[in-house]
Order: sequence, then C-alpha cells, then structure tokens
Amino acid sequence: MSTIAAIELHRLSLPLPVPYKVSNLVFRSFDPIVVAVRDRNGAQGWAETVVGPGYTDETDEEAWAFCREWAGRLLQQDTEHAKACLARHLERHSHAASIMISAIEMAEGNRYLQRREPARVPLLVPLQQQDEDGLGREVERLLAQGYATFKVKIGFDVGADLRRVGWIQQAVRGRARLRLDANQAYTVEQARAFLAELAPTDIELLEQPCDKHDWAANARVAADAPVPIMLDESIYTLADVERAAGLAGVAFVKVKINKLGGVQRLGDGLLHIGRSGLRPVLGNGVATDISCWMEAAVASHTIDTTGEMNGWLKLPESLLRNPVRVEQGAMCLPAGYWPVVDTRVLESYALESLAFAPASVAAGPVSTGPA
Repeated sequence: MSTIAAIELHRLSLPLPVPYKVSNLVFRSFDPIVVAVRDRNGAQGWAETVVGPGYTDETDEEAWAFCREWAGRLLQQDTEHAKACLARHLERHSHAASIMISAIEMAEGNRYLQRREPARVPLLVPLQQQDEDGLGREVERLLAQGYATFKVKIGFDVGADLRRVGWIQQAVRGRARLRLDANQAYTVEQARAFLAELAPTDIELLEQPCDKHDWAANARVAADAPVPIMLDESIYTLADVERAAGLAGVAFVKVKINKLGGVQRLGDGLLHIGRSGLRPVLGNGVATDISCWMEAAVASHTIDTTGEMNGWLKLPESLLRNPVRVEQGAMCLPAGYWPVVDTRVLESYALESLAFAPASVAAGPVSTGPA
C-alpha cells in the first residue's frame, strides 16, 4: 500500500486510418480518456477507456467529469482506500471508476499484470471487406499472418448478413473459426430469421443478438439457436454472469477491464466465470494498447479463449515506447514486460490534459493543454 501523490488526465482523439464499422455506428476515431497515477515512491500506473455510444449507459462527458472530480479527491489518499472509494461508484460509472482503479493497480504492480515467464495470447481479427472477392483476399492474407479466429460484424440487414457470412465460410473452408457479432442490433424475429438460414459451419458463436437490457429477447433467441450465444453488452457484474449461466443456449460471456472494475476484479471475475460453467472471453476492439496490454496480461494468467483485445491495432500509432509485438496472430508478452507510455505521442493527440498535485488542490486542477 502506498499514497497517491499525483494524477494526470488526458482526453485524446486518435483518427483511424480505416473506419471501424459496427452495427449501430462507424468509428472514425477512438477518443479515449487516459489516466496516470503516481504514488509517493515514484511508481506510475496508466489506464484508459473509450466510452462508446450505445455500449454503456455512461457518456463520455460524464466519465470525464467523474475523473476530474475524483482526481482531486484521491490525492494523498492511500491506494487501498482510494480503490474502495472508487469501487462504490462502479454501477453508475463503470468505465470511469474502472480506469482510475486500474491505474492505481498498475502503480501497485498488481500480480495479474506481471509475467515471470513469456506468454502468447492469441487474438482474433475483424474482417472488414464487404464484397466476395475482397473477403476472399482478406481471409487469405490474415490466415497467412497466423490468425485463426475472425470477427464478423452483422446486424445490418438479415439477407445481406447471411450472404456475407456465406462468402466468408466459403473462403475459410475450415481453416478458422468465426465469431459473429450483432452488437444488439437484431429484434428477436430478425435474429431467429438469421439463425434459421445460417449454416453453422466454422461458427464459434453469435454475440449479443438483441438489446443489452432485453434479457428476455436474448434468452428467446438463445433457447433454440443452432450455434452458441455469447452475451457481451449485457454483462457488467458477476450477478449478470450468474443470470447468463441460467439461460439455455448461452455458452459464453465477454467482459472488459472497464466493465468489471479494474485489474484484480477482472482476473478474479474471469476465474469465477469459468467456475460458473460458462466460457469467458476477454477483450476490447475499441481501445488503445494500454488497455489491450492489461487485458492480455490478465488473460495470460486466467483463460485460454482467443482474445479480442485488438483495438490498438486499428490506431495510427502506438501509445507506448515499447509496443507489444504481435506474431503469428498472437500478442507476445516477454517475461518482465512493463509498458512505458510515450508522452510525446500522448501530447500530439491530446485535446485536453489536466494535472492534479497536492499544491494545486485548493485552486483546482492545473491545465497542461489543450495541445
């Protein structure tokens, strides 16, 4: 246990070289909130989150306001007390509270983040092309790079979704697994129409067919689905995990570090999910390499499913001076690896930066930007 000496907050806008399309929106940039915590011994921890519209009930502005408020409150507090205070706000502010907890845990050197032996965490990769020929070329290129699980976004139009999945299945021909992700976009009727025509060949699972709040709709789809169902946006707490475990046809749940409340809760939660009879999947396709490394490090200790922590691969450049390597479709975590944030890159994409230190508390945060 140590004492928090300083906190920095940054709002970034990272333009994507290739727009990332999901069922309900198109990301043209990732706009994360980044938190840095330094303790009185000089240890520093980082964490970040992208508050995606529709994924969480939080908004980006609410998350930023929460971080600003608590950055001042937590100065000169011991880290255990700080984490306990933040944890009480996870239900309403899961993303904002989680990143502040995670940054503290990194500064503490949480055991789930440490590697005494090298590890490889297999990653899936999204298929972006829309036409049959383009998909065929994309599949061959990604197979040659060592990827064995592909993410396929659906939820646009049932007929068009079925055609595109069929083209992908013909291109894959048993050489990879497919995760289909509807991102909550289907009604029960649409999901059932899609599944009635879907050939299950090479399909690992169908993710979150219906609205995250409509558990009854997701349960109706899962009950007679020909492929396993995974819930994602519906899952925030271990109580949600237990609820999912009671639904026929739901075999997987997906979590992220910014949903379960930080590093320790994530690692313990993944082990709990496995004991519940469900298969845990971890990872965020809309994140920088700070969160992606954290999730991969935790995954390397707890689960064996293919990770979805690939968001940073969509970015124009790494936020780290010592980026994680990807080889043959897997993140490579060397023994003793610890990321170092490249403040030059951080500053170049910053919209606003705030620094909090004890001398500045009475007068409020000290601004170091916008850049």
